[in-house]
Amino acid sequence: MNNQTVAKVTLHNNTGNSDKIYECVVVRSGDLYLVNTQNGRRGGSMTPRTKTKTPVSLEAAMKIFDGLVKEKKADNYYVLEGDNAVATPAASNDPTGAFHQPQLLNDIDRDAALALIEDDDWVMEEKMDGKRIAVAISPSEVRISNKSARACSMPASIVTAIQSLTSVEYFGPVLYVEADGELVGGKYHVFDIFAIDGSDLRHLPYETRAAHYAKLIKRNKALAGGNSVLDAIEAVETFYGTAAKRAAFERIEGRNGEGVVFKRRDMVYAPGRPNSGGPALKFKFKESSTAICLGDSSDGKRSIRLGLLSSEGEMVNVGKVTVPPNQPVPQPNDLVEVQYLYKYQDGALFQPVLLGIRDDQNRSDCTLAQVKRIKTKVDSDMDDDK
Repeated sequence: MNNQTVAKVTLHNNTGNSDKIYECVVVRSGDLYLVNTQNGRRGGSMTPRTKTKTPVSLEAAMKIFDGLVKEKKADNYYVLEGDNAVATPAASNDPTGAFHQPQLLNDIDRDAALALIEDDDWVMEEKMDGKRIAVAISPSEVRISNKSARACSMPASIVTAIQSLTSVEYFGPVLYVEADGELVGGKYHVFDIFAIDGSDLRHLPYETRAAHYAKLIKRNKALAGGNSVLDAIEAVETFYGTAAKRAAFERIEGRNGEGVVFKRRDMVYAPGRPNSGGPALKFKFKESSTAICLGDSSDGKRSIRLGLLSSEGEMVNVGKVTVPPNQPVPQPNDLVEVQYLYKYQDGALFQPVLLGIRDDQNRSDCTLAQVKRIKTKVDSDMDDDK
């Protein structure tokens, strides 16, 4: 199929007085591939170019694509989350000056999760498989930060949707919203709200905040009818009571969801991660960890080597992972998210899958302590006999 997009990336440079966009795309042309680019000032006209005068193999096209991305990153460009993305100015890219410090959750095992399903003091929500994003949006100002409280970007369609919200109580435009959620593709899944107009909601119990954001978004969607503008945002559903939580748990696991989050109904907002436990906890059906790219695998394949830090801060090689053809090849010291079945004790990750580059994590997060599912060689041998 001609013109089928195989890989695409949009990068932005807003250092100094710059506000430049660079887009690179790999498209199919018969049985071969072309690499095309366009660049220009954000909001202005774009200049198209092709980097392949004649079609080339997929391997050659992806090599050109990866090289262009690497070159632009070295020239102060960074990857946007999607087409027409809105980026917070680079001057705000400072964790100490961020408008929002995120609440981070500790992991629990299945037994603990099943116990919380039975506990009516806890509610449950689906853990969305995307990128953590907090927003502070008014008609004249947009502030966006990631899990590390660093300024980042998000699709402009989401900003437009939030700016289109109408107050449920007064049926006038919402003038200011602070919220937290997960960016999955082009949709923003809201799971907490901290402020609306002149009211700070952080001190309220979580079940009150959850009811507030759900009512705000669902009522607006109902009033809008088929208004596609609001399709870019969604309220994460909160489940109350044992029966509803158990049914949702089984349903989410059955369709291979990432996991679930449990929150105390009376929880007030508290930034940071507790040393253990806490009023909000997560259980993942799939095991994944943030790892450090140690460079290419040097085996002629499109793959990279992975490393995790020991408790002493020493780098431990945990194997390699193939880079899908629709993703750029991570560079040495990039942080990447990897999904896997388990890790061999003193060995590599088993059946790893590269989910993508993480720009919202820190190197100090890439530890062996993340890995919860460990198999000894004896366990592996027993599995092979079954």
